[in-house]
Amino acid sequence: MRNVRINGHEYDIRLFVFDKDGLMFESRQFWIELAQARVRAVEQNCPRIPGHTVEGWMTFAGVSWTTEHGFLEVTDVDPTGILAVAPVPEEIISSAAYFADHLHMDWIRSREMVRDIFERGDRLFDLASSLKPRPGFPDILCRLREANIPYGVATSDTRERVEQSLDLFDSHKYLKFIVTLDDVERGKPYPDMLQLIQNKTRIPMEQIAMLGDSFVDVEMARAAGTLGIGIPEQESMRQRMSGIADEIITSLDEILIKNGKECGI
Repeated sequence: MRNVRINGHEYDIRLFVFDKDGLMFESRQFWIELAQARVRAVEQNCPRIPGHTVEGWMTFAGVSWTTEHGFLEVTDVDPTGILAVAPVPEEIISSAAYFADHLHMDWIRSREMVRDIFERGDRLFDLASSLKPRPGFPDILCRLREANIPYGVATSDTRERVEQSLDLFDSHKYLKFIVTLDDVERGKPYPDMLQLIQNKTRIPMEQIAMLGDSFVDVEMARAAGTLGIGIPEQESMRQRMSGIADEIITSLDEILIKNGKECGI
């Protein structure tokens, strides 16, 4: 039975897999707040690092900034840059390489310093102020529950932050699964996350839909043999998805579910 319609096409989908940042929530504010928290972490953990080195690190990570009264203020984040696309382990490695080069540090010391910066940055990060739901969220989750279609999350973020984010607008207890980088050998765009989900649920790949805002989400879907649905925030990302995604839409509201309806939390 075909239970989902997208762009006029009908599909038999028994499981929905969501990315989190950029898909459920607008990514720009999230990334800006996260980058700003990491800048504050450097100021607190490593006050002797020169300001121009911190500025260069932000630029290296794809972050735009300005300086006000001697303080670095993050203004924007490149959606294809390191901070936006790379999983945290890759961010740590690339940042450690940057500081090792610019501060003439040995590798082990640089890597430990960056890990400490990222950990403090996570503690300073104000999750609630960084989250702005994208159109159709969390209503899509309500409609899936009404139609008895299970769903879960596959993300490069942490399990704790997924649960905290969902609980601000819905409830993570309805999730059938949360798959993070800690659960697989390789992250997106490799198919490992979706293969793990398929092994757990025993739902055929062709009846699983992967939804994401980035080309790595739909590349993962294609590699795994699932339906890849792209919901990009930027036109540049839409172009990168073209020819890779099975469907590209502008809002979660465009996913029409048989027997699904709006519901309040």
